[in-house]
Amino acid sequence: MRPSFRASAISGDAPTEVVSYRDLDLSQPQDVQRLYWRLKKAAADVCHPEPAIGELLRHAVWQQCYSAALEGAVAKVNAPQLLALHRHATGTQG
Repeated sequence: MRPSFRASAISGDAPTEVVSYRDLDLSQPQDVQRLYWRLKKAAADVCHPEPAIGELLRHAVWQQCYSAALEGAVAKVNAPQLLALHRHATGTQG
């Protein structure tokens, strides 16, 4: 398992952010939660800035970026516990 990776909004020259999880034990539920929080923050950061909810079109584009970045980051970590948490949080199935 890799101790860090780059979260990116879109492939190519899009912004990236390194997320480290060297300090986490992904067999522990609380550490999986911590990593998920870090990934969510990184996804939000690379898709910045989040527009106001009233800016519907810009918010929809931001949400698509955020969802894709988070989904990609979860997949790159390749940890079943993290994937299960993500699926539960987003209401998606594998």
